[in-house]
Order: sequence, then structure tokens, then C-alpha cells
Amino acid sequence: MSREAPFHCNTEEWKRRFGDLPVHAALTIGNFDGMHLGHQKILETVNEWVSSKETLNKKPEQLLATALTFYPHPAKVLRPAEAPPLLCTLPQRLAAFENAGMNAALVLKFDEQLAKVSAEDFARTYLVDTLRARGVFIGANFRFGHKQAGDVKLLEEFGRRWDFEVQVVPPVVQNGIVVSSTAVRSAVREGRMEDGVYATETTVDGKKYRSATNIGVRPTFDGQRLAIESHLFDFSENLTSGTMEVRFWKRLRDEKKFPGPEALRDQVLRDISEAHAYFAPLAQS
Repeated sequence: MSREAPFHCNTEEWKRRFGDLPVHAALTIGNFDGMHLGHQKILETVNEWVSSKETLNKKPEQLLATALTFYPHPAKVLRPAEAPPLLCTLPQRLAAFENAGMNAALVLKFDEQLAKVSAEDFARTYLVDTLRARGVFIGANFRFGHKQAGDVKLLEEFGRRWDFEVQVVPPVVQNGIVVSSTAVRSAVREGRMEDGVYATETTVDGKKYRSATNIGVRPTFDGQRLAIESHLFDFSENLTSGTMEVRFWKRLRDEKKFPGPEALRDQVLRDISEAHAYFAPLAQS
């Protein structure tokens, strides 16, 4: 059976759509704020598992690679004074699921009522009764249910009881630090983001453009205020306002002060050429 096109919905919509169909979920659970490398690894594992099962599947059922996520962030409800500033919006999160190849996202409204649901009731209601899970993929520190009483061991017990597989996906470690939303927020909060020039991908009005982006204070012109400037390849429109999203792929160089505008212009042309060269193999593949 072919895989479903990407979509997102709440519990009631899911049941209306799939209640009478032989549809099951391979899912992961979390807030997925920022969609960092750890998140990407879990989503990739879900997709690989679904593909392997589809190859061997002899039953007339469909598996959906699914992300179960929450809105708003649980801390916003449980500890509003301590709620972290988010790295991405819900629409950005959903778009990231789609870009990662997920078939669906089930968005649960996190409120005081959901916060009081026990770990067992959460697993029964959402994983079993709603999603009819075949596989659940989580990190080693995964917690769920009222007061985070549920852990991996308890989830594995529920898996044996209700016939779904549980896989723990190891974390991604860079420079001795586990990649996490908390670590990313900490880096942002402490200003550990170097100015410089990057090969980037810029989205304008839903269309993506390869680009070269400078982040800094324009020291050649004795600038003081931080500015972000992107040169979009193959873009000829004239826009004066609106939303633009920039994704950073590769750091090209530090920002530096040049002796004058001509020297700066020559360097910008080299930056654009280097960004083109970086993206060329990706375009071919």
C-alpha cells in the first residue's frame, strides 16, 4: 500500500480519518523544538523502520511514520515563569516533519487536563486506541504521563502488553556535548553564535533559493548594529516587506573589516562563488 501524503491533525480528526481503516503508526514523541540533529536522527530511524516493515508486510495494513507532538510547550502550562523561549514556531515544526519525510503529525493540545493523564492512560489513549502503534521510537531520557512518572522501562512494558515495539535511539554527541534543545537554547542565550558569512537556503513566499548570508555589524562601514543580509541566487523579484526564513548550511568565513568598498565587493563575489560551489554537488544529487 502506498504511503499517505504528509498531514497534521488532532486526535478527533485522526480517528475520523482512519478509524475504519487498517492504518497503524510508527511514531516518535516529543516537543521537537528547533529540529536539531538529535531530532533528525530519531525521525530518520522511524522512516527507516517503516520502509523495512513495508517491504516485509504481508498484512493489508498501512504504516504511517508519525510524530506525536504538543502545543503549547508543556512548560508553558506547568511552569510558566520558567518556560523557555522557543527555537521555532508550530508551523515551522510541522514543516520540518514534512521535510524529514514523515507521513503525519498528531498535535496534542497540552493543557492542565492532559498534564494530569497518567502514563498508562496516555499510552492506552494515544498510542494504542488512537494511533494503533506498531513501533515507538524515543530517547533514553524519555518521560511521559502525570508528573513524568512513565519512563522507557514502563513504555517497554506497555509495548509487550499492547503489542508495539519500543526502540531507544542513542543521542547525537558533538564536541562531547549531547545535542538537545536545551543546549541549543543555552548557546543562543549566551551569545555563542559567531558572526560571519554562510552558505544558506532562503525561503520566500514558499519558494526556496540557495543563498549566501552575512551576519554581523558591517565593520568596513564602521557599523554598530547587527544586520543579516542574504544574497539569493536566481532571484529577481522586488520585495520590500514580508517574512523570510534562512537556513544555515555551511560557514564560509569570519566577518572582517576591509580597506574599502571595492575590496569588500571583491570578497562578496568570492563568497557567492564559494556558496555556489558548495551547493553544486547537492544540486546534482
